[in-house]
Amino acid sequence: EDASSKINESSYRNETSACPVGVQSRNISCMRMNAGPVISKRCLESSRPETTRPCLFPCKKDCVVTPFSEWTACPASCLPDNSTAAMQSRYRIIIQTPANGGQECPDTLYEGRECDSVRVCPVFRWRIHKWHSCTLVPDSVRRGLSGSGETCGNGLETRGISCVGEDGEPANMTECLQWAGPFPSQIRECRVACKED
Repeated sequence: EDASSKINESSYRNETSACPVGVQSRNISCMRMNAGPVISKRCLESSRPETTRPCLFPCKKDCVVTPFSEWTACPASCLPDNSTAAMQSRYRIIIQTPANGGQECPDTLYEGRECDSVRVCPVFRWRIHKWHSCTLVPDSVRRGLSGSGETCGNGLETRGISCVGEDGEPANMTECLQWAGPFPSQIRECRVACKED
């Protein structure tokens, strides 16, 4: 052996595993062919298989969730005074469910909160006046014909519509058209009674 060279042995190192290590074992018996078990001495010790071996237990898997999403947007427009509060929300998604005793998923996957500083819409309403008395529209006029005067039959009645603000003061009609809903009917059919009716 060359005196200038020698075997250098490092110390054993621990091999780590994310999963716990266990030991499997089995019973070994010496058997005679076509017969039952015999004493161990009848089998060669050198051919005796291992009775134990290391094994890995199933790994624990912790729950994995995404980070929370961004908050949903609050309304850009105003809300009616009697509406429920505007809300915004955010959520997260489970990517991996827990297994083999791993950490459970969090209880909260969805969060909601009220929006700050959402303005209330201005309040305007239609003021509807009484119907005027029925005005006769003769059949000849309806048909575009000239005819003798009629004193009874189908007619029309009208009513006034105005716009007022929350304080009851008159307001521009465009405000009601924007904030108070559809324009109410101003005209309807009616009947002027005949003397014999």
